Amino acid sequence: MKQKRPLMISLLLLAVALAYAWGQYPRQQRLAPAAGISPGRVSPSASTSTSEGGVRLYLLTREGEQFSGFRRDLFSPLYAE
Repeated sequence: MKQKRPLMISLLLLAVALAYAWGQYPRQQRLAPAAGISPGRVSPSASTSTSEGGVRLYLLTREGEQFSGFRRDLFSPLYAE
């Protein structure tokens, strides 16, 4: 009987904790549909690539700056011999 009582108390606490967690779990809410707007559609005028003048392909062929090398060894204090 001494072993069953703590077991029953712990099972009761587990059940209460599960019920509390289930009650506090956030639920997904639904929005009312807006009049005249279908979900998932984007108008072509709202696209950013066409409003800025199209795709800038010259950025793909441009040469970047060359790496001039390091000036300071950041890891030298870690590996002092």
